[in-house]
Amino acid sequence: MLVLVCWGLVLPSPIRIQCDSEFQTCDKITNTVKHEAKELKDEYKKSHKLPDESVPVPDEVPSSTVIGSTISEKLQDIYTKNELFRLHLLKVKTYQKELLDKPDHLLHLLSNITIRLDHHLATIKKVLRCTDPHRPFPTSPPALKPEHKNDYQKKMYGWGVLVRLDEWSKEVLKVLKRKKSEWCVMKWFLLICGYWSH
Repeated sequence: MLVLVCWGLVLPSPIRIQCDSEFQTCDKITNTVKHEAKELKDEYKKSHKLPDESVPVPDEVPSSTVIGSTISEKLQDIYTKNELFRLHLLKVKTYQKELLDKPDHLLHLLSNITIRLDHHLATIKKVLRCTDPHRPFPTSPPALKPEHKNDYQKKMYGWGVLVRLDEWSKEVLKVLKRKKSEWCVMKWFLLICGYWSH
């Protein structure tokens, strides 16, 4: 039965062993983003003396949900959300210079996670290229329009961005885990059918 299935297998594109390392790298970087987002969120809360109870997230902050009906669509959404969060983080960084007398440590953490997201985006590109090479990359999001008029709005906006970034990084890890699992099953099947070689 397996021989018949292998005989009838039609591959949509060349299978590349590099996908293994791309998944591993992306998973590693996403875990680092998750760790740094949590650290940044805690430092922001401390610096701005925010209460322990839950604080509402403003509407203009990106959603942490990864959308898409297929894994490929979810990876595309991760790509877009990465770019969107980086835009919002740059605005949050600008606001800290206005809100805090000594923002240096917070600015350092914001710079670090922005650089990490740059690395993350580059790796997501590689994952997309090796798993769905014919699909174009999503277009970049437009420049941000919202301007916050007072210090409270700026403070709550920054907090909301960091909360959603923390949540988003966890959702991305779930998607990568599922995608990696599917890829491993596919590689095993191709190895048995004789399509895979090291």
